[in-house]
Amino acid sequence: ASVEASILCTLITQPIWVIKTRMLLNTNPKISEYQNFKRQVKEVYSHYGLKGALRGLELSLILSFSGVIQMYVYEGSKILFDRLKLPESRLGEKHFICGSLSKIFSILLSYPITTLRTRIQQSQFVTCSSDQKYKSLRDLAGRTWREEGVRGLYKGMNANLMKGMSQKGIYFYFYEIFKQYLFPSLQEGKIY
Repeated sequence: ASVEASILCTLITQPIWVIKTRMLLNTNPKISEYQNFKRQVKEVYSHYGLKGALRGLELSLILSFSGVIQMYVYEGSKILFDRLKLPESRLGEKHFICGSLSKIFSILLSYPITTLRTRIQQSQFVTCSSDQKYKSLRDLAGRTWREEGVRGLYKGMNANLMKGMSQKGIYFYFYEIFKQYLFPSLQEGKIY
């Protein structure tokens, strides 16, 4: 259900993501003075059509599995930590570490796809639509690999790792606390 919901959400919100990316990548101060979301929507649809509004959709759909990866790694690492028989006072640390690990794995697997998605969306708007920098996703991936190697696929990942692992560590730390106190019957295996 999680994957299906994520895919549906991606299909609905992809045009918004494309507009956001376009607005973020604009560095021309004269254009940004007059920019607003409504104007960008109109411009994207009039110049590029629906295809332009859905640019990078294939990659976004693949990225919708990152939440599944996070939960799988989180639950799996919790099982491994349970074998350590940590005292009750250390469970918060366990959840923080497991949450951080889940995000690390998710980022390591999905970051190249995120990089390619951003670049393919960017190329549409920094050049004329008839003179795009990349001809296709395959062209983009091949050129990135040839010109920059694996490093080109992971540009900026360190900052993303620091933010992501901290965020998910804190998230799962509090998730487990709230789950324990708000739904104690779940801890005993009972479902309402």
